[in-house]
Amino acid sequence: MKVVYASSLISTKKFNTLFHQSKFVPGQQAQKYHRLLAEGFSLNGHETLTLSSLPVTRKNHKQVFFPGETEIYNGVKYRYLPVFNIPILKNFIVFIFSFFYQTINCLRDRDLVLICDVLNVSISLGAVLATRLFRKEAIGIVTDLPEMLSINEKSWFVRASHRIIKLCTRYVFLTSDMNLRLNLKEKPFVVVEGLVDIVMKGTPNDIHDKYKKDVILYAGALHKKYGIDILLDGFVDSNLPALELHLYGDGDYVPKIRQLSKKYPKIKYFGVVPNRVVVDAEIKASLLVNPRKTNEEYTRYSFPSKNMEYMSTGTPVLTTRLPGMPMEYYSFVYIIERESAEGIKRAIDEVMNKTKSERHQMGIRAKEFVLKYKNNAVSAKKIYNVLLRDKASKEGLNE
Repeated sequence: MKVVYASSLISTKKFNTLFHQSKFVPGQQAQKYHRLLAEGFSLNGHETLTLSSLPVTRKNHKQVFFPGETEIYNGVKYRYLPVFNIPILKNFIVFIFSFFYQTINCLRDRDLVLICDVLNVSISLGAVLATRLFRKEAIGIVTDLPEMLSINEKSWFVRASHRIIKLCTRYVFLTSDMNLRLNLKEKPFVVVEGLVDIVMKGTPNDIHDKYKKDVILYAGALHKKYGIDILLDGFVDSNLPALELHLYGDGDYVPKIRQLSKKYPKIKYFGVVPNRVVVDAEIKASLLVNPRKTNEEYTRYSFPSKNMEYMSTGTPVLTTRLPGMPMEYYSFVYIIERESAEGIKRAIDEVMNKTKSERHQMGIRAKEFVLKYKNNAVSAKKIYNVLLRDKASKEGLNE
């Protein structure tokens, strides 16, 4: 089977080349999610080709025109579409080229399936329209509800994203609540709440290689709505004077973080850095924390990729009881029972008062769990088995 993956996905090599000097790095977590899944299909023996729109804007890159090109990296063939880095014109050109190239793909390959990021409107709409024109399968990956990413629920982005969702024939959702809300015609679907890099199996987490001081680490969007305010307040009130809090990322709470870091040297802000740097820091930390508040409606429809990455490192994880997190995860993480500064303080004190060996074993068990059941090769195989195997068998297609 040939998989065509439509998104803004680019190889790690290309990403580092384009954005190594940019202050405004595009979403690394989204890149990682789609990269891992594309590589997962390749690991399962499926020819994998991307239709990729470079995630460039006038804010993160000065170059105006990017010619189309191809690249093979880690078993995936990347086809980068030509891009004019000019608002509106860029979207239109990407849509045209996406439709054109996917039409060619459909004419060439009988056993072809499209997988698309429904939130990447320009490239996915063109690819889905071409795919449906030839009556081939189009699997939509929905990592967030479109209306929860826009201040205007009737914006063109929201309307176009929902149009793509309707055109898709099958779905990959992060939570079962997503299916209830979006899949009104009860099309085939599978829930894959997240995935981790199978390569992490060979990345050790040695208790002797940790930071010299105990470090709690948070990496991701630094927004108040994600609980960063109560994390900072709870950390400051903690009874463990030798403990440090390391923060990576960007968001509306950064000015407050900078202010607090001047007052409390134990709080250290590292800004936006490449994901490989973050992962290395996560491995060396003592505890990884996710204080995301659960009272917001969006938490029913999401599963933070942060938690999956955290668990894959082998460092223990402290998190809130996220509605989108299946019960099977609860045996492998520490829980923040009360979502307040006092609740976080108590949770930190309780976890850090455990022995280093006990904490380390919790982290290693979590790593073994996600790398066995949630790695990108297993996740891609699950998508194929649930959504495509029966169809492929009926049509006599190659597996």
